[in-house]
Amino acid sequence: MARECFESNSATTSGRPESQVADILFEGHELAFSKYGPRWKNLRRAAHRLLSNDASRAHLPIQRAESSSMMYDILEDPRNIYKHIQRYAVSVALSVAFGDRCPTSDDPMIEELFQMNRQLDKLVGPGGHPPVEVFGFLAYIPERWASWKESCRSLRARQQKYFLNLVDRCLDRMSSNKLNGSFMEYLLEHGAEYEIDREKAYYLGMSFITGGSDTTADYLQFFVLCMLENPAVLAKAQQEIDDVVGHENIPELEDLENLPYLRAVISELHRYRPVAPIGIPHAATVDTMVGGYLIPKGSMIIMNTWAIGRRKELFDDPEKFLPERFLTSEFGLKPGADTTGFRDTPFAFGGGRRVCPASYLASNSIALNAMNLLWAFGFNLPKDPNTGLSIPLDTNDTTDVVSHARKY
Repeated sequence: MARECFESNSATTSGRPESQVADILFEGHELAFSKYGPRWKNLRRAAHRLLSNDASRAHLPIQRAESSSMMYDILEDPRNIYKHIQRYAVSVALSVAFGDRCPTSDDPMIEELFQMNRQLDKLVGPGGHPPVEVFGFLAYIPERWASWKESCRSLRARQQKYFLNLVDRCLDRMSSNKLNGSFMEYLLEHGAEYEIDREKAYYLGMSFITGGSDTTADYLQFFVLCMLENPAVLAKAQQEIDDVVGHENIPELEDLENLPYLRAVISELHRYRPVAPIGIPHAATVDTMVGGYLIPKGSMIIMNTWAIGRRKELFDDPEKFLPERFLTSEFGLKPGADTTGFRDTPFAFGGGRRVCPASYLASNSIALNAMNLLWAFGFNLPKDPNTGLSIPLDTNDTTDVVSHARKY
């Protein structure tokens, strides 16, 4: 039914529900929260130039370089692997979108970005603000008694300062003829084709940085945790890489097709720890029939990816991390499960017309770093200096709109 709702009926289920928070923060110019219509289509069309499959492959040199830098950082400072993964994700996103990068894990731009992301998660997530969309009169309460409004305006000011500074740095390089091929250079030069000026260009750059850095970092941080939690899986995946790639050459993206077990690990982690467990709610733009049920115009529709990945009708032992399920079934499904409409791990990158535009770039980052981490390093739990026993890690997630691994 989820496939029927979000994909077969994507023309009528790709809207966004009313959101006072999103209106204050983005004024309809941010891709993920923009209402379905001409403005959104222009934003999506511009994003496609940066993030299509072919365009994403052009960014591989950046991803390879930043991945090598991350491995060096981990080698020198293994205890801060969590921060090194964050640096990788932010630096790739900044390089591709704005032509900037973060050379060290202590770069203040990284901390500021993740602080803003967490504040955004809390504001738009469940309970982050009063139900103003249901009880409209709440929107008229003065700001002095509505702290959520002040929080929105404060976050918007931080976002504008952060991303307009990146835009201005890009403009300075352009005026000095020091071009580096970033997306923002293209957007500032050709924005009129998409009805995007300088003041709005930063919103599209922000969409990419905010969405791409957080989710990529979260996935790779969960990947490390799952390897520590499942040493048999770790050993099997590393043995496969040793057999296929060897010890002399660093893995390349093209090696992935010869690593079926690692591909299964990657797919299973998407199911087991989805980084967007319920995503951003959709809305029906007209009355829509799904599975014999009427979804009235304006209804909020939630894509519960987490619950789909734990349906016992679809998956054997859904609470266990079992990559082998993707070796016996293309979609990891139990024998006899209905595969109608399945294409990949259920909604790992959303669905329908709202599918994540950066899915190709993110998939390349995930594959490249999963191979590199397993090829280069052994993973062991830290030891208690007094007892010599392994110190267990908290592998539970913290969930807002995006699911985050707890710091380790």
